[in-house]
Amino acid sequence: MHFILGGALLLMFHSFSALAEDQVSVQGLFGDKVAISVNGKRKVLSPTPPPYPQQSDEILLISSDSEGALLLINGEERYLELGSEISSHYVTAQKQKVQIWQGQDGMYRTPGRINQRPVNFLVDTGASTVAMSRLLAQQLGIDYRRLGKAVKSETASGVVEGYYLKLDRIDIGGITLYQVDAVVLDSDMPSDPLLGLSFLGQLEINHSSMMMELSK
Repeated sequence: MHFILGGALLLMFHSFSALAEDQVSVQGLFGDKVAISVNGKRKVLSPTPPPYPQQSDEILLISSDSEGALLLINGEERYLELGSEISSHYVTAQKQKVQIWQGQDGMYRTPGRINQRPVNFLVDTGASTVAMSRLLAQQLGIDYRRLGKAVKSETASGVVEGYYLKLDRIDIGGITLYQVDAVVLDSDMPSDPLLGLSFLGQLEINHSSMMMELSK
């Protein structure tokens, strides 16, 4: 994991939308996981913790029981019994993009949110996970000692003890990812949270001159 300091940015995001009709059915219930079919393609969902987005291009699982599942489809809660199917008409974002411009020091920074709390990320493709200092975790109300698992992380200044956990959600522009791997370092560094590969690795990244474009 690398620590990089300094930088400024300009950020832009946009998405392309289309009217879609999806055939959604519940095919299996496995403990807290649910298997659904969307237009014939099978997906296994795990519960998504609140708060829930008002609109998303993904179908999210709120909860399930022995008979069916409560799903969030484009911001609307729908309960489907096992084996049942619905047709859903809604506007869905087909592709979301965020443009991050290089600062004068050559670094890429972007405003974002961790668990819906504002932060300023330093984009670090050399970091295996999202990483933050213990001070920031405390400011964000993350009980990392209770929720996390003790680990040791290699940093530019040596091996540092920390806590591995999953963040409920991270928002960058119009891109939202849930249950993102992260490490809280038992240190005052990094001064800004690192946007590492546990987030970036789920996206398409393109470089053009002094601009980095993230696509979901």
